[in-house]
Amino acid sequence: MGIQIRFIAIIALAAIILCASLGILGESNSQFSTSESNSSTNSEKKTSGMENGTENYFTPTIQSEHATLDAANPEQPAANSTYIVESNENGTYNIFNELTNQVIFSNTDGKQAIEVALANLTPDRTWKETVILRGNISGVYNIVIPSYTRIIGEGANLCIADNETSIFEIPTITNNTIDVEMEGINFIGNPTTQDTALLMYKVVNGSYVGVDNFSLRLSRFANFGTALYLFAIASQISGNTFTNCQNSIILANDHGSIVENNFFNLARNDETIAYGLQVIDSNSLKIVNNAFSGEKGNSVGIVCDAQFVDSVIIGNTFNKVSRVAISFGPTERPPEYLILNNVVSGNTFSEMQNGVALEVGFTTPVDTLIFSGNTFRNINTVLRIGKEGANIANTNILFTNNIATTVQTLNITNGASCNAVIKNNLINGNWIP
Repeated sequence: MGIQIRFIAIIALAAIILCASLGILGESNSQFSTSESNSSTNSEKKTSGMENGTENYFTPTIQSEHATLDAANPEQPAANSTYIVESNENGTYNIFNELTNQVIFSNTDGKQAIEVALANLTPDRTWKETVILRGNISGVYNIVIPSYTRIIGEGANLCIADNETSIFEIPTITNNTIDVEMEGINFIGNPTTQDTALLMYKVVNGSYVGVDNFSLRLSRFANFGTALYLFAIASQISGNTFTNCQNSIILANDHGSIVENNFFNLARNDETIAYGLQVIDSNSLKIVNNAFSGEKGNSVGIVCDAQFVDSVIIGNTFNKVSRVAISFGPTERPPEYLILNNVVSGNTFSEMQNGVALEVGFTTPVDTLIFSGNTFRNINTVLRIGKEGANIANTNILFTNNIATTVQTLNITNGASCNAVIKNNLINGNWIP
């Protein structure tokens, strides 16, 4: 019996020694693993820092209203992502780093101040960074705005320099500029020159380039030959005001953009025609809830020309537009440049005693165009199809379920118009099936 007890005690003691040994070994292995992991991490950080030409291994976290994400580390905002250009009463422009609130540059040249702010943004970035403009900034012209840039106005008035062509323009590169955003800026031009506020297209090596994902919001344009000239894909133009511009917006080669909630004051002080929105070679556009007003002078609301396809014009108002509210195909184009498959619905046209509300296929043929649910009040001519003396083959034109009061002429049809149907409309109080 005593022998058995001693034997059990020996076994228990051996087990305790074995467990202790295993614990120490496990602790040793754990320490080794942690050390190895830390070494690897530090090595990676150092390599990353050396690749960027710096010994700073950690990206600081920036708490900023305008900070954006760093492409190398999506969970961290990019450093120095916002610069502020601010003018003072002495005509000096100061540039602040928003993160440090330190002035990095001062001078009296508005163009150079904005260019320095843009140059301090991260080069070759693939995320948006911001320049904020404050106060009156004069003498600006031909400022190149690169990809992934946001320019925000906070009480900013930008005045173009005398005899210059533009305020902002895209780079002269072979590819489209990407992701440009502009908001809250007052652009002021020269009414005596043919200047452009935003030149968002160029011809490079014989090809047109423009902007992918362009956003223009809550800005004002006054006294320009052209406020915005844009070649674009999937852009948004919203909440802007255009006053005394010969061409408020020209869109070309545009695909899938939205033009909404803008105000076009088409008054001009000279004998030229003021155009609201001109669209060329574009498809899948949404032109929605805009207001066009022509208090004086010659004015045209919307021009849809040369392969305007699969688009809608909905919920807009046209008041006192002197010549034409909406014109489809007013200029001569090759026969294959059809204007095809568009809808005009829910718009209001008023006070056009000397004008035409809708002009179809004046020079370029139009195929499959529907006018439905529109309201016309005090209009000279509601619908004119084709041009007098010309043989334009417009086809599949449908004008239905519209309301017109105090109109002199409902429709005029010229030339060869096939399948133009006008039915089920309320005209001057009479239902015309």
